[in-house]
Amino acid sequence: MKAPDSDADDYADLTLKKIEDELAVAYYKTELYDFLIEDVGMQILRPKIVGDLRGPVSRPTPGSNKLDTAKALLRLLKEADIVAGSFATGALFDLDLSEIEHTSQNLFALLKPLVGEDVGSKGHSTPLTTISARPTTTPVRSTPAPSPGDQTAMTSPYVSATEEVGSESADDSPRMTLGPSGAAMLRDRAERTKRATTSSTGSAKIAVADRKAHSPEKLESFFQSAMERSCSDCNDDDDG
Repeated sequence: MKAPDSDADDYADLTLKKIEDELAVAYYKTELYDFLIEDVGMQILRPKIVGDLRGPVSRPTPGSNKLDTAKALLRLLKEADIVAGSFATGALFDLDLSEIEHTSQNLFALLKPLVGEDVGSKGHSTPLTTISARPTTTPVRSTPAPSPGDQTAMTSPYVSATEEVGSESADDSPRMTLGPSGAAMLRDRAERTKRATTSSTGSAKIAVADRKAHSPEKLESFFQSAMERSCSDCNDDDDG
């Protein structure tokens, strides 16, 4: 049977352990926030903590060049759900290789007590998502072809000559657009053509009537009538 004093001691130990853990979390969070602001590499990356930290995180492996070391640093930020801000990549590569490695190691040392270390992924780097670069030139916008209903507002104020005279064409080839003077000339030409057609039609009717009047049957009838009148005149002279 446990003595009452032992329960009190256990409770005191648990309370102390909880307080120590809370103190450690507060300490490392403070150190992490200061590091994100004061470190040379972090000043270039301008990272932000938008929510709770995520983990565990992988220990960054030393790189043989600045590119690999910078990728490891960005990967570490991503694992902890720390978002890097807008930064100039040239400024990051202006740092020495040792400075980039120092930034990665210090960041990992501050994150490990807070979110833990991913031991299983040690030595296995997770590839970063490739982001396509933005185009340096402005893309050319294609102008959509106007619909048939929009052509009235987009065409010239001049009227199409074919529409003025009321003619309809079967093909869809582009039509020339004339001004008001050109349209008036076409209207006059259409009127003259119409009058000429009417005149030629009347002349044709008269010519047909003349041909009917001078047909052989009519000529013979006229000749017989003239002979009868001549004979009648001769008889009248003899009687006189």
